[in-house]
Amino acid sequence: MDIVIISAFVSATITMLINYFKITYSASVIYRYEEKREIRKFVVRHHGYLVRYTSNMSYRLFNMYSNKNRCWLDVGKKYSSNNYYYNSTLYRFMCVIACIYQVDQESLIMNTKVAEKKDLLFLNYSEAIHWVMTDTALFEGLDYNNYEQSCHFFSDKLREYGALCVNEDKVVSMDIFLKHINHESGIGPVLDYFDGIELDENNFKWDRLVVLHLILLAFLNEYGYRRHRSDDKVFLEVAGKINNIQVLTNFVEWIPKLDFNNNKEIRKIMCAYEKLPRVKRI
Repeated sequence: MDIVIISAFVSATITMLINYFKITYSASVIYRYEEKREIRKFVVRHHGYLVRYTSNMSYRLFNMYSNKNRCWLDVGKKYSSNNYYYNSTLYRFMCVIACIYQVDQESLIMNTKVAEKKDLLFLNYSEAIHWVMTDTALFEGLDYNNYEQSCHFFSDKLREYGALCVNEDKVVSMDIFLKHINHESGIGPVLDYFDGIELDENNFKWDRLVVLHLILLAFLNEYGYRRHRSDDKVFLEVAGKINNIQVLTNFVEWIPKLDFNNNKEIRKIMCAYEKLPRVKRI
């Protein structure tokens, strides 16, 4: 009789434990699935905007290279709605910054540890764009004052500038943006950054934009459409716009820390850097 009771007890206990682990495992699977689905929806929601804004900025950077000697960005601190080339360049840049600000803020409440590889890479690119415009590591070994926001932006300040260009969860239109082209608008350092960038003595501002362009090209190859794709020749052409090769050297050395896990598009930047000594630097 005791053996029967013990057997029944053990059997019931085992059954209970099996059911418990089944329920726990099922809950865990459901949780991970729901989290992945939310992250996927989040990436889909921002994907189109970021592709559009980065491609617009990329096109403008190509145009800047072709017209550098025309000094169309030199407005002499006379910021108004009349300087179309300067204003539209500024707007394209701020659209990118505003969009990655939105991505950054929304991703804070997500469990990105369960994200699919492609979705996590999207977040990495967004963070890399922010890093390129803010980190003074790009100027390591060069004569640059890290404590002044002259050829880079303070990280929290750049987020602040991005937030100023978002209204009701959307990037503001160019018409609205142009109404605030002045130092009182809160984006004064961005206005100063682009003003006369072609005439920048040490070219640090210019070089930072070239590195930004390389990241944008890699992002567009990964997430853009066929018309956005760039081959190795284009990467080499853009890398050749660097004036201070040390800036690109610093960036390449930082790539492993940006968590791209040997991404094939990022490798194109590294390959362009390795070939750079064989082309004319402009």
